[in-house]
Amino acid sequence: MYLTKRLLMSCCLLASLNSYAETSPGIDHTGWYVGGALGANNSEFEVDDFSFSEDTLGQQIYGGYNFNQWFGIEANFFLSGDVSGDEVGIRDAYFSSISIAPKVTLPISSQFNFFAKIGLTQLVYTEEYSRRYYDYYYDDDWYDYDRRQSWTDQVTSYTIGAEWSITNHLKLRAVYDYVSGTIEEDDYDYYDYHIDEFDATLKTLSVGVHYQF
Repeated sequence: MYLTKRLLMSCCLLASLNSYAETSPGIDHTGWYVGGALGANNSEFEVDDFSFSEDTLGQQIYGGYNFNQWFGIEANFFLSGDVSGDEVGIRDAYFSSISIAPKVTLPISSQFNFFAKIGLTQLVYTEEYSRRYYDYYYDDDWYDYDRRQSWTDQVTSYTIGAEWSITNHLKLRAVYDYVSGTIEEDDYDYYDYHIDEFDATLKTLSVGVHYQF
């Protein structure tokens, strides 16, 4: 609900900017573009009857190609902040994802439009451990090492957003991303207390800027 309200506020802001901006019929929305975004991310974990969530700052790099003013294709790389909370033994934990999805655009004016994307996303959750202890084969001698563990799979992603053309090449956008699905452990480690799989849901509200070539 919090992120939804922020998205509506961002869209209203972009619409207000558009209403005050001078109409520019010559603005071209076709061709290649590349940019970046920052935003508030909420990551939810659910295993059996246990669930928890963490709020972090998410970062995105995106780019794509608009075939015309209504249709294009966009690739996106996302990286969350540390979602480990106060978990003992974990140095860092984060989500990352990469996706390529068709993009459908609804032009409102030459400078303002809404867009949506639906597609598959390769979602990865990674935990980095600073120290791991066991003495199964080492009697009373503690053994420690640095390592990491990942869970990954293809999940479904949904995106809605609004975009405003500052100039013919510079575009500002507000975007809401929803990614949800079950991800599985990459490797089984005999010495780990591990979780084979869990349900993950990521909700991200971001503001980005990109350059249209």
